[in-house]
Amino acid sequence: MTEEPEAEAQTARHGTAAEGHIWLIAYSPDRVEEKMLPSIEAALLYLDAPGVKWLNMDSLPSPAALETLGIHLRLHPLALEDVLHTRQRPKLESYGTHDFMVLRMVSVAGEAQFEQVSVFFGHGYVVTIQEGRAGDVFEPVRQRIRRGGLIRSQDSEYLVYALLDALVDALFPVMDSFGERLAELEERVLTQPDCSLMQDVHRVRRQLLQVHRVLGPTRDVIHALWRRQDGRPLDAASLHLRDCYDHILRVADTLESYREMAAAILDIYLMNISNRLNEVMKVLTMIATIFIPLSFLASVYGMNFAREHKWNMPELGWPFGYLLFWVVCICIGIGLLVWFRRRRWL
Repeated sequence: MTEEPEAEAQTARHGTAAEGHIWLIAYSPDRVEEKMLPSIEAALLYLDAPGVKWLNMDSLPSPAALETLGIHLRLHPLALEDVLHTRQRPKLESYGTHDFMVLRMVSVAGEAQFEQVSVFFGHGYVVTIQEGRAGDVFEPVRQRIRRGGLIRSQDSEYLVYALLDALVDALFPVMDSFGERLAELEERVLTQPDCSLMQDVHRVRRQLLQVHRVLGPTRDVIHALWRRQDGRPLDAASLHLRDCYDHILRVADTLESYREMAAAILDIYLMNISNRLNEVMKVLTMIATIFIPLSFLASVYGMNFAREHKWNMPELGWPFGYLLFWVVCICIGIGLLVWFRRRRWL
């Protein structure tokens, strides 16, 4: 994940709600109403209406606007503080009159992007506040509300489960993207291993680790919600949570296989580098081995002792001594190459 500049980070943390969009969807079994509102103050007029109200903000509100929302819905100050600190782990906290949940939205646009989603829910309302970095994955839930059916006849908790399921389902395209990138890296490591390959593999492994850090706490959140259903009759909410939990286990299994695949690609790359180095060292060693006897002969006959003495080298006076020297050198080189071949060193 690429790091944002500090100025942009401050803007994202302390921007006003007017910079983004505030969507309100109010529904009941026989009606649905959608509005785009200019401010949180305008949204407060609709939160006390009958039925289920879903207020979604696609960017962080200002502290003052968030405080206004907290006063109206009696939200806990610690939960409001967590909304503006956008590096929270996924978690679920209960404050009696309402519950607070932190989730992470993951999307891929070149590289993996992570966005915090804060969820407040109580009797008859759900408030979702997005960080405004990774887009939106809640459109399928909106479509379900517009079409009617089961979701329109359920309470606000069922809407929370539907939103959670949408976040988990959005991880499957992310996993597909990682799978395609790893397949490309696997092809490169076998055909064109170069220096940039290791950087690409490390980048993918780092992003997989970031997704892994999101999956574990999210699975705990789903399990905590599921545990709250113990003792209740098996209803649509229980089935929805069970299906959501099964989906995140599938994503976790896929993630682990991709992490192992990335580690295997890196091992293959390092093994190829080591094999290439061994091949180079073998060739250089053979060249040095061939030239050892040739250098010895050249050094012996390069001593230039006088031929008149009977103990000095008589070969220096032979008419074909120079030609014979080269014949001997070539035969030694060829003989060594043949011996290397028979030893399967070549």
